Amino acid sequence: MKIAICDDERTAIDILKDTLQKETEKTGAESAPFQTAGAMEIREFQGGEALLGVLRQGEGFDLILLDIDMPDADGIELGVQCRALLKSADTLLIYVSNRADRVFDSFKAQPFRFIPKSEIREKWPRVWQDVLEEKNRQNRTIIIRTAGITEKYRVDEILYVESFGKKQLLHTTRGDINLSSSLGKLMDSLPEEDFMQIHKSYVVNLGAIRRIDHMDAVLDDGTVLMIGRSHQAEARQRFLNYALKHQL
Repeated sequence: MKIAICDDERTAIDILKDTLQKETEKTGAESAPFQTAGAMEIREFQGGEALLGVLRQGEGFDLILLDIDMPDADGIELGVQCRALLKSADTLLIYVSNRADRVFDSFKAQPFRFIPKSEIREKWPRVWQDVLEEKNRQNRTIIIRTAGITEKYRVDEILYVESFGKKQLLHTTRGDINLSSSLGKLMDSLPEEDFMQIHKSYVVNLGAIRRIDHMDAVLDDGTVLMIGRSHQAEARQRFLNYALKHQL
């Protein structure tokens, strides 16, 4: 796992690095399939411009730990800039700061977690487990077979399924796929914790939903899917549970 620590205080960087290494030693052997044991690389940046510099050069990270108060950068705006430069949306951003008054401001940078500096050693073991679980979730795949082609897709690449009786249209981030299969058979191949049927014609990836608006599910790409009356209560509850679990 490639990790960036960005803080203007040398002491804070050393504490974070030490905490990371100790926790990884304890959990690395149990973190499959996202292996971290013996494969963790930590880069240190004493200022926002140094971090932005390597991101502009195309370097990526699995996890970025950011302070908020730094002389050369406001950590919130820095996080937003990092998001714009990162090639992968899978990068997790965690704020480690004593500026609890800016927790809500930090949402602009889509952070995975916010940890008070004074509680880093206490909070990190649980956060680290959450990081590993999220990374494992990001890397789960399913196999799609169509027209003689067998192809692997990550779960988060599949947005939703549109049903037309015995034919299904699979909408993915790579494009649409026509499948000759029953909806029930297709649903059996999709992880139940991530997908749910919201209408007789739609099965949606909960992670692709931006919000539920009255009788519609609005996806991150702007697609609007109608929620059937009999599915509305369950859809709202499952979306809420999913969002809380994954900090959407």
